[in-house]
Amino acid sequence: MRRVIADGHRLMLMGVRLALAGSEFELVGEGRLRVRVQRESLAGARLRADREHAPALTEALRPQLMEQAPATAQARESIRLGEAPRPARVPGRGVRLFDIVVALVALTLSAPILAVAIVAIRIETPGPALFRQRRLGKGGRVFELVKLRGMYVDARVRFAEYYDYAQQQAEQADGFFFHRPNDPRLTRVGAVLRKYSIDELPNFWNVVQGDMSVVGPRPEIPELAHMYGDSLERILAVRPGVTSPAKAHGRDGLSLHETIASDLEYVATRSWRVDLVTIGQTIANVVRGHGVS
Repeated sequence: MRRVIADGHRLMLMGVRLALAGSEFELVGEGRLRVRVQRESLAGARLRADREHAPALTEALRPQLMEQAPATAQARESIRLGEAPRPARVPGRGVRLFDIVVALVALTLSAPILAVAIVAIRIETPGPALFRQRRLGKGGRVFELVKLRGMYVDARVRFAEYYDYAQQQAEQADGFFFHRPNDPRLTRVGAVLRKYSIDELPNFWNVVQGDMSVVGPRPEIPELAHMYGDSLERILAVRPGVTSPAKAHGRDGLSLHETIASDLEYVATRSWRVDLVTIGQTIANVVRGHGVS
């Protein structure tokens, strides 16, 4: 089975998925909704596939394309095929140096906020202010993510149903949300910390240690790895990030399926420009408290 990543309006992507049904191609990733004009056609959709597979992909889509375009030339124009993009990020010390500088500056500037948050956590509920959790890093290596505790210490015991990840199936990713509205596990302080992502400021220490990057797919817990299917290996090809395009755009509002699609898009097209835009959008949404359940 050959895999394809598509970008476009949700209605377009639905048409692409239907057109590919029964062919040798499988649509494994859908980008964010960049096309603003709502049209029930494939026009304007962008598909990425290996150059050698482009002719076969065109043939698989030809019936639906011909229904929407009277001539072959127009049919070819109604969908753009291209080689899967190669990562454009500047490799090596440049990225690592950028990560370390940004992380150290972020930790320094946020130190007063972290101090106040730690005191508030300890006053409201007993237990440590810092929370450590196993997450999947680059290449599948497990590391300990550091963040501020926003839940009750005994949340796993009191709300065991929230941690029954084994019952979740990959097919349910489209309706799975890691953070739920009115989460009873959250303390009052924790709700404020989550709204403004203050709880994630200690993640910058993971960046200094080399486990994370400033921008990259958010690190997943090992218990949910099975829901990523074949996409997991590609997502784990890069360091996880403190923020990501998925987090910058949707935060808690994206389903796991949408997050995976966004992560695949990032891995395929990452660049300095994408990283800087993502950082800017993250800051804007965090300041507004936008997109948090």
